[in-house]
Formats: sequence, structure tokens, C-alpha cells
Amino acid sequence: MRVEVKLKKNVLIIVILICFTPINCKAVKKEVYKVDGLTDEIYYRLSGAWDRWTNVKTDYYEFSWGKGKWVYNESIIIDFGANPPEFYIGGITIFDIISIEMIGEDAFKLNVQERWERKQGYFIIHTNVNGAIWFGRNPEFNYFTYGRKRLYYRISGPEKPKN
Repeated sequence: MRVEVKLKKNVLIIVILICFTPINCKAVKKEVYKVDGLTDEIYYRLSGAWDRWTNVKTDYYEFSWGKGKWVYNESIIIDFGANPPEFYIGGITIFDIISIEMIGEDAFKLNVQERWERKQGYFIIHTNVNGAIWFGRNPEFNYFTYGRKRLYYRISGPEKPKN
């Protein structure tokens, strides 16, 4: 009788531990994003500090994914994990990211709102086979150079977890 009570008690403790212990296994954990339309693929493809040049003097900056490099007042930063998620155009302005849409195999529509003036709009971001990005022309938000010959290269970004 005593062994049976002890066994039931141990089973109860195990059930409680299983039911109330958070699972921290990477294979089970699914990232929850604050940006509508954001997937892991888009997150790792676009997140980062981007610059027109790769051989420039960089400074360290604390991004949502950890410490990384950027060019002060020059880099374009896409940080989906910031609070709020942000699109920073070096030294010019900051946008809050509202949502992102995949509009082609290598094209994305980044819907944004200016942080201070609250004007809403979008940017079209294209990726190329070498991992660089370029921006489609948008007269509504004409902040930097556009076109497939005006590439921006990632100088820092989150590392994709190895499976």
C-alpha cells in the first residue's frame, strides 16, 4: 500500500513537471514576430545593417539580435526585432515597420510609418543572388538612391541558426 501511494505521488510530480515546464528546445520553439507577414525566411534575408560600401570604418551597435557593426549615420538598418520594429535610413529618419509582403521571388513591400510625422507609406526591397539588396523607386519616400545598380551590402545581421 505504501509503495503504491509513493508511486502515485511520483507519477503526479512527473505529470506536473511535464505540463508546466517550458520547452526550450530550438526544434520546437517558433519565433513570434511583431510584424504582420514576417516569416523566418524574410527575417534572415532582410534583417541587418546595410551599406553601399563594404570597406568602410564601422562602429559597434546593439541590435535586437545582439552586437553588430554599422556605419554611424550612414547605414540602412532593418531590425524586425526592435521595439518597435524599425527601418532606419542613416542620419535621415526612422520608420516603424508595420508589415511586410513578399511581392515576388526576390521582392518585398515593406509597409512603414514615419516615427515622428506618422506618415504611412512603403519601400520596395529587392534581393539579388549575392545577398545584396536594392530599392525600387518610390517618389512618396525619396530618401536614398534607387535601382538595381545601387546595391546595399549587409555589413551586419543576425546569424541563421544551423539545423
